[in-house]
Amino acid sequence: MNNFDVTLNIEDLFCGNCCKNVNQREVIVTSTNQTVGLQNGYVLNVINVNDNYVTLLIQNGTEVIIRNIYTNASTSICIPNKCGKHILTISANVNETD
Repeated sequence: MNNFDVTLNIEDLFCGNCCKNVNQREVIVTSTNQTVGLQNGYVLNVINVNDNYVTLLIQNGTEVIIRNIYTNASTSICIPNKCGKHILTISANVNETD
């Protein structure tokens, strides 16, 4: 799918020793070059789109995670972190454009 419009609903949760930070947002991605910033130096890119799922690349320069996010359910991903728990909960909605 060359032309796409993906709406990602992202809950970015980080729980450390003395803090808890939750960022919730809705992001519309229209290009594989578009980068979405996450907590703790991680970034997210959409690298593939089809009718049933979206493939995401999540990285921070050291760790690389590739996951398929199906459009009919939200997915939770535990992100490696030495200082606490970092969990992403993501749902995707794909709209094909002309």
